[in-house]
Amino acid sequence: MSSRHSRVSDKAERLAAELVTVDEQLAQLQAREAALANVESGAEPSPPSPRNKRLLAVRVMNLAVDCWLACTRTGKDELARESGLWNVYMEKDGYCRTQTLDRYLSANTLPLRPRWHKIHATAEFVLTACDENVPARAELEQGLGQLKGLL
Repeated sequence: MSSRHSRVSDKAERLAAELVTVDEQLAQLQAREAALANVESGAEPSPPSPRNKRLLAVRVMNLAVDCWLACTRTGKDELARESGLWNVYMEKDGYCRTQTLDRYLSANTLPLRPRWHKIHATAEFVLTACDENVPARAELEQGLGQLKGLL
């Protein structure tokens, strides 16, 4: 029963993350349009807004989890455990919780001062561990590159 609960919980979290994706894509599009307008006008590029950095961080973390799931066929609790970057808590019923990692998967729950190095390290760990050519891997590489450029 706990594995069913885990699958349902993971699906619910992925669906919630997909809702945030629309906001992320809109913010990225607005940032690109602003950058393009700056290039065309010859103006100095404006620094990215904190909101865009936060949305990109959430996107990178969701892509890291998606890529991990696709490559390893294991859950985010295994990602947290194997990377050593996130705490994993075992409930009495055997369900593993990744409470802190979960906070980084939604713009609404992302800490006010995210641990940027943990976001980078998680993405790097997944890219190193995931040799398979899955769509999320290319997106993760791109998102991580964009995030590194903003910090």
